[in-house]
Amino acid sequence: MQHDKIRIEDVWTGEPYIERVQFAGGFFQNGDEPLHFNDVQFKHVRFNGANLEEMHFTDVLFDTCDFSNAQLKNTHFHRCQFKGVKLTGADFSQALFGHVLFENGEAQYSDFSLSRTNHVAFHQMDLTESNFFDCHFKQTFFVRNLLHRASFIETNLANIDLSTNQYDTIEVTIEKLSNCIVSERQAIGFAKLLGLHITE
Repeated sequence: MQHDKIRIEDVWTGEPYIERVQFAGGFFQNGDEPLHFNDVQFKHVRFNGANLEEMHFTDVLFDTCDFSNAQLKNTHFHRCQFKGVKLTGADFSQALFGHVLFENGEAQYSDFSLSRTNHVAFHQMDLTESNFFDCHFKQTFFVRNLLHRASFIETNLANIDLSTNQYDTIEVTIEKLSNCIVSERQAIGFAKLLGLHITE
């Protein structure tokens, strides 16, 4: 179905439920109430520093958008794709994600603490110094990301496969590391966290 093209600056002039439209370019301005987006495409839209808390996004494509330092606390995402998106410093704390793909983007210093993810994939993302404190992961996949100094404190990593990801160090809670899938090199690093001395 064809998506009507409207200006992002006009988003607050209509109803709080926005469906089957495309936004290309422009800057998202904060409004007075949370919005519900369904079957919407955002292309090259800037959300820098915007307040998107408690909004709902269903069947939404974010293509080459900028969410730097945006506030997305308690926001709901269902069947969404973040493609080539900049999420540096974005706050996704306590957000809900279902069937969501993050791909080929930047998310340094992003905050996903206390979020819940179900069927979510992070693929070739820069997640340097990102925060996944006390998250609830279900069918969540990390594939070929940069995880330098990322934090997974108090997050259960059982059945989470980190083996294809790159990092120098990450923060984890040892008691919640059981059954995490790692490469041989990564296993040596975690062994050191346990205080083991490894010899050739």
